Amino acid sequence: MEGLIGAGTVVQIDVLETLRSRVAYFEGVRDSVKERLDNVAEELERVSQELQDTQQARTIFNQVVEATQQAFASRVSALVTTAIRSVFDRDFEFVFEFVRRKNKVEVAMKVREGDREYDPTEEMGGSIVDVVSFALRVVFWVMMGGKRRATLVLDEPMKFVGKGEQLDRAGRMMREVSERLGLQLIVVTHEPQLMDIADRVYSVRWINGRSVVVEEGKGEVLPEPKRVLRRRRK
Repeated sequence: MEGLIGAGTVVQIDVLETLRSRVAYFEGVRDSVKERLDNVAEELERVSQELQDTQQARTIFNQVVEATQQAFASRVSALVTTAIRSVFDRDFEFVFEFVRRKNKVEVAMKVREGDREYDPTEEMGGSIVDVVSFALRVVFWVMMGGKRRATLVLDEPMKFVGKGEQLDRAGRMMREVSERLGLQLIVVTHEPQLMDIADRVYSVRWINGRSVVVEEGKGEVLPEPKRVLRRRRK
């Protein structure tokens, strides 16, 4: 009987040791899992903070961009409006704005008169488009720091403005822009009224079977260039 009890006791002790070993093992697994969970929690907190910081930075960036766009649009609108009103005897206002369409920022341009708005390219004549086009080229030249290359070449810049007083106003506006900004305008035109505002006028004539360039007022034929400028091949 004692032998049986002793054997049973040994068996019970072996079982207890096995259970203790397994408990210790699972406690180790538990601690390892807890450590991993703690690490994951810390990583999630770090990523969450980075995401929050990124969102805040994006919000600030968008606010700065929006403010810059508004300032730019306001300046462009004011300058082009001045050019339009100097040519047309009407209370026009040019509106230049940035709009978001389909998650993209686009530029919208319109002309306002009173409570009515027009798309200048669709609802107004080519005359106002000519003036707006010229004014925008000058504005962008100024804003991009064009002093290093103070020359604009314009091909028939006011061809739809018409004749008479309106074209005279357009010419005076162009000359005033040139003088105030120190901007040289090289204008190709068939309009004598625009020629009158120029410091120098050159015409192309057909003489003795060839085209020659003549400086008006002097009657001098400009010499042919010594070399021909060729377009570079791409």
